[in-house]
Amino acid sequence: MLIYTATITVPGGARYSDQGGSQASVNEFADIPAFNNFYELFTSSQATTTPLCDESSQTNQHQPGNDQGCANP
Repeated sequence: MLIYTATITVPGGARYSDQGGSQASVNEFADIPAFNNFYELFTSSQATTTPLCDESSQTNQHQPGNDQGCANP
């Protein structure tokens, strides 16, 4: 099993993190090149994605001013 971490950016700019495992396979057929392929299946280990902190965002802070900390819900 392979391990992955991902950052997901949604419309509007909010960012989330995700992590989990994946399984991959590569098939190469010398006599049938049209069937060469790569396949990967991702399975998250999280129940939900985790919001990432934007220290410059006033909506993500409990203090006034920029870069003074961050609170994820």
